[in-house]
Amino acid sequence: ARTYELSPGLYWIGAKARGADGSPCFPIGTGLVRVDGGEHRVRFHLAPAGSIEGLVRDADPRAGLCVALATTDGRLVPLDARRDDMLAAQDLSASGRFSFDSAPAGTYEVRVGTLEELDGGYATRRRVVEVRAGETARVEL
Repeated sequence: ARTYELSPGLYWIGAKARGADGSPCFPIGTGLVRVDGGEHRVRFHLAPAGSIEGLVRDADPRAGLCVALATTDGRLVPLDARRDDMLAAQDLSASGRFSFDSAPAGTYEVRVGTLEELDGGYATRRRVVEVRAGETARVEL
C-alpha cells in the first residue's frame, strides 16, 4: 500500500506493476476523477499480461483499417497505452502489421475494421486469440 497526499483537483490515478515472478501486469487506471478533501482509498487489482503481434493479410492500406481486442461479450478492451490515453483501437500499419505491447491474460477476439465499424460492434475480420501471462501471442487474419 502506498499513501499520497493530493490537493483537491482532477486526477487520473493509475498503477503499473510486475507480479511476484517478475512477469508484467496489465496497467490500470481510474480515468479522470475529481479528488476533494478528506481521506480516500483506491484499490487496484492488476491482471497478468502478455503481448500480441499480428498480421492482416491483403489489407488495403487506403481503407483506414484499425485493429482492436474484444472480450467474449463484445466490449472493446482499452489497450494502446503508448499515448496519454488508452485507446480501444489501433491504426493498422501499411504493411498490415500490428502489435499490442500489453494485454490482459485471457481469451479475446482480435477484430479488424474501420474505427466506426469497431465502435459499432462490427468487424471485417475476426480471430480468437489466447493471451498468456509473460508470452507473446501471434495472430494472422
